[in-house]
Amino acid sequence: MWGVSREVRWFLLLLVIGCRLMGAPDAPSPTVGPVSTAFELIFASDRGGAGGLYVLDDDGQARPLVQSPAGVWDPALSPDGYRLVYTDYAANNGDIVVVNADGTGRQVLTDHPADDYWPAWSPDGVAVAFVSERDGGQDLYLVRLDECRRPDHPCPARRLAASSPLALHKYPAWAPDGTLVFSGVDAAGLEALYRLDLASDAVVPLVGPEGLVKGTMPAVGPDGAVAFVTWEALPSERTLALWLPTEQQVRSLVRAGGWLGHPSWTPDGRAVLFAMWNGTSHDLYVVSREGGKPTQLTANVAWDDTPTARPASMASSPEVSDSTDTPSGPRTRVWWGANVARFDQAYLMHDLGLTWLKGFVDWARVEPEPGRYEWRDVELTVREAERVGAKLLLRIHNAPAWARPPDSPPNTPPQSPDALAHFVRALGTRYRGRVHAYEFWNEPNLAFEWGGQWPEPARYAELVSAVWSALRGVDEKALLVVGGLAVTGEGSELAVGDLDYARAFYAAVEPGTFDAFGLHPYGFGRPPGAPPEQGLGVRRAEAHRRLMVAAGLEQVPIWFTEMGWVLDAPGWNLGEHEYGALPFALQARYWADGVTLIEEWPWVQAAFIFNLDFSTAPWYPAGEQMRWYALLNPDGSPRPAYTALRSRLRR
Repeated sequence: MWGVSREVRWFLLLLVIGCRLMGAPDAPSPTVGPVSTAFELIFASDRGGAGGLYVLDDDGQARPLVQSPAGVWDPALSPDGYRLVYTDYAANNGDIVVVNADGTGRQVLTDHPADDYWPAWSPDGVAVAFVSERDGGQDLYLVRLDECRRPDHPCPARRLAASSPLALHKYPAWAPDGTLVFSGVDAAGLEALYRLDLASDAVVPLVGPEGLVKGTMPAVGPDGAVAFVTWEALPSERTLALWLPTEQQVRSLVRAGGWLGHPSWTPDGRAVLFAMWNGTSHDLYVVSREGGKPTQLTANVAWDDTPTARPASMASSPEVSDSTDTPSGPRTRVWWGANVARFDQAYLMHDLGLTWLKGFVDWARVEPEPGRYEWRDVELTVREAERVGAKLLLRIHNAPAWARPPDSPPNTPPQSPDALAHFVRALGTRYRGRVHAYEFWNEPNLAFEWGGQWPEPARYAELVSAVWSALRGVDEKALLVVGGLAVTGEGSELAVGDLDYARAFYAAVEPGTFDAFGLHPYGFGRPPGAPPEQGLGVRRAEAHRRLMVAAGLEQVPIWFTEMGWVLDAPGWNLGEHEYGALPFALQARYWADGVTLIEEWPWVQAAFIFNLDFSTAPWYPAGEQMRWYALLNPDGSPRPAYTALRSRLRR
């Protein structure tokens, strides 16, 4: 969409992150057992339709504690167990809020238009550390409750570790001595554990027997032991581990074939709570700090996450129970997929009921010189799609410098169809049977995506025919999708109207040289069923279908290779994307209604959500427009649209 570019270092780091979807961890039982009477469990879940906070009783039943149509997440109990801090998305961005442990007495701690999240209490219960994007990245901040003037007014916030050389600061956790342990990402992309001394603002590595402790999501126990998530070769194959400061060693507790995260300690410090994807849903588990088989605490098709606990003696008896649903697989006619930034989160396609992922082939990077190939990026993409059991759509874009006019940008179309065909033959041969579909170029009706030149549908048709011939010569089963057109209405000085472009393309293209026609029918702030305004909206696709039928292409399906609705971003100017920005609840409703509408169109074969998780990608700054289409919040929690889509696609 609009020529998204990626920062190479981050791309190479995180593209390797995959996830074994159906591989179970160290075999926790799928049966929910009663919760230990030693603690009361509070956690976040989207089982109510959006992120909410729940309490689990001794019979494994959940009752709602804090609810919000926009979603709340990241709960953390105060050291005395009487207050609860969490992230609240009511203002269409994350703010830090504190309530009493029974959900009453709401007090706003932060009220900034940028996202604040991942709150953590200080040992004395006076301060809360959190991560904020108000400076454009992920930085540590602190508020003191004794400096808050009144419950409805935000507290003064102080930035921590301002002189830190780390690129990102994540997941703050207080140690008993008043220092902060957190996971930091350095300039090379390595994520490891660090300690911050608040008095001196000094950041030092948390050092184990072999030096820097690679990991994320730390939680510090009463005796200073640190539970955290680490990995060996691939961050997708995660391990829940302990760093023991007295022994200066790391001990593994649970090895998982997929995602696990957000550990926290039971009040007595004898066990670790955590969330884990088990191949069917995100559920909560507990494991002894000595290791052994984890006990599963919840089993629900919803996303249960971020557990926190207090002594059971402080709990009140719950009266409202929550049913446990039996999840089902996808039951849709359309092939649903998603544009994914981070492959460590690609396993979520199974939670959502998706079967396809969309990846990218940057021709300029793969073939920097004629005939010399560097396949690493593509190889990792293909391998990770296979790892999560997804069918793969690869978009080919960007011509190498040697294949385009001098001093032209990479998205300038290649001068020679033969050079393009040679590359496609090499690509198709290497990935025969592993890549299921290819999309050629992105939004070719935009001048921005055509090297800054006025778009040329006849020339694009010539290139499509070259790609088709090359691909068919080496892989007869792989589908070729025409690069998704941007819906532009009547067009402008920078874009050809999408119907005009399609009409000229059909007149010029060689018959039978593509398998599907790509389109990007974004919502532009309108309900999916509303008639297009100025040619903009989801139902613009109906006009394209009529045009295809008139051109004799009624047997060719349409693929929505991107579609979505943008959220309002209170802290940032989204430029042209500001048009039609929505609150959380409305985005969720439009997505659910959009699935219903698209499933009724027999000529739509595939639809790709834009996007799953660009909000969590570290190569995008906080104000990047692409983040505000995502189904996940920056803290990795599901937005209401995620929950609405899962409910609709897995019904």
